[in-house]
Amino acid sequence: MGKLLLFYLLASATGHPFLILVGMVAVFYLLDRRTVRWTPSVIPAFRRLIEQRRLEREVRINPHDADARAGLGALLLESGRPLQAVQQLETAIQKLGDVAETHYLLGLALLKSSRWREARERFEKSLQIDPGFRMGEALLRLGEYWARAGDHERAQAAFDAFLERNDSSVEGHVLSARDLHAAGDLPAARKHIEKALLAYREAPRFRRKIDRLWAWRARTMRRGLRP
Repeated sequence: MGKLLLFYLLASATGHPFLILVGMVAVFYLLDRRTVRWTPSVIPAFRRLIEQRRLEREVRINPHDADARAGLGALLLESGRPLQAVQQLETAIQKLGDVAETHYLLGLALLKSSRWREARERFEKSLQIDPGFRMGEALLRLGEYWARAGDHERAQAAFDAFLERNDSSVEGHVLSARDLHAAGDLPAARKHIEKALLAYREAPRFRRKIDRLWAWRARTMRRGLRP
């Protein structure tokens, strides 16, 4: 209410409500970036756009540059364009062959394109090439696949294998809890939710920023899992 009143007074005084609104948004953004950091930084997004444009030029100049295509696919995936990412990564893999990262990224792009079975195959291939890539994060994605397929036993096997390496993963505990809840094992689901919230509280500040959404999901689930 106070912010609306301030906006009204400033707009009335200057006669330029749009400029006042832009200015207020800018001030609140700068204050947020210096304090709680709820809003994303525009600098990484800007740098990512510049790098994406550079790689797009390289691919146009040399369509056979598999490394450029793999890098472009990763950036397209990061910017929320999984269909285009799949095209680049599939082409790159034909030349790069057995590279765990490329198979993993293609799996992610396929997952976000709702091509679940193909995504599973890529995650399994990534694990086969390098089980330790990103601390076995492909196991987490496989757990998602099996949970979605309703195979709770395989889902929990994948989640457990991942959490053996990454017990402080908030996302891992929440995803495992979701599957356990769907399987009807509420006590085990509560246990993973508590572990997720503990991991979040004990994480360094930069990590808490990354896991903030998963912590919110954990708190929401905890309310629904109370006996």
